[in-house]
Amino acid sequence: MNIKKYRATTIQQALEAIASKEGNEAVILFNRDVYDGGFLGFFTKKQVEVTVLVDDDHEAATVNEKQWNDYKEWLVRLEESGLAQSLCCEIERVLLPYVRGDSSHSIEHLLFQWFLEQLDHQVRSFQAKTRFLFFSGPSGGGKTTCIAKIAAHEVLTKGTNVALITTDTRRAGAIQQLKVYSDALHIPFQVAYSEDFLQKALQRFASYDLVLVDQHSEQAVLFPNETFNMSDDVVVESANILVVPMTSNYKDVKQVLKAYQGRQPLQMVITKVDETVSLGLLLNLMILHKLPVMYMTNGHSIPEDLFVPSHTSIVSLYLQQCKQQPPSMKRNT
Repeated sequence: MNIKKYRATTIQQALEAIASKEGNEAVILFNRDVYDGGFLGFFTKKQVEVTVLVDDDHEAATVNEKQWNDYKEWLVRLEESGLAQSLCCEIERVLLPYVRGDSSHSIEHLLFQWFLEQLDHQVRSFQAKTRFLFFSGPSGGGKTTCIAKIAAHEVLTKGTNVALITTDTRRAGAIQQLKVYSDALHIPFQVAYSEDFLQKALQRFASYDLVLVDQHSEQAVLFPNETFNMSDDVVVESANILVVPMTSNYKDVKQVLKAYQGRQPLQMVITKVDETVSLGLLLNLMILHKLPVMYMTNGHSIPEDLFVPSHTSIVSLYLQQCKQQPPSMKRNT
């Protein structure tokens, strides 16, 4: 058995095409409206897409009603979780063994195993030799607070020699916020009003174990993932860290990624996990953009709400969130 999709201008045309090619044995799983073509979102054409279960030998294709309903509900949950359409389409194929009764595992088990396989890059913290971390992200995404959490975690739990720099001079509150944290942690803090100031600050802190640089949301990435000379005898490795609040829209985050001009940020820090009902955005970024997670935050306490997630914990939380959200069944059945 296989799952196939047919598109046509009307539902009647789609059904006629299915009957012509698959016969009367095809089982219609669901149908939905899709939009093709166009330019920059304009002039798209509306079509009806019908998904059917067919047997390769045109024998009777039957499915258990409960399995069928579970299948449809989970696909709706995944779509409504913000998971990218390309991933949802792949999952339709992955769940086929369950629909046709070839698997003894539950849908949740099949999904859990599939997501773990996709997360083939290891969730890790930054490498020891990566001492200069440049943080960027949307305004209001918790970037400055996140930097404070990382600094506190490194100083209080590891005894790391940390320094802070900010180039975010457009927001007086951001400067004051980091100043308060640096005073509380007894670590140095420098405001860089220009690239020249930044270079001098980096040279000043060249001997520190870790330097965290807070960049304002509209600033271009000054130092992508490469080594650069701090002085004649000091060469260090830098890394870009993209701060992504889970309250963001996937399309907006993709626009942010374009600012890197093909040089993707090395890792992500995920914020506002406690303010979202789904980690669909996170899985899109990890699977489709190959971005590993450095840290996640799920509150405002410093540094208690900062943690390093595992693949297992990410997938488990995501599927749990999907189960807790009843599907709206927007797909037509």
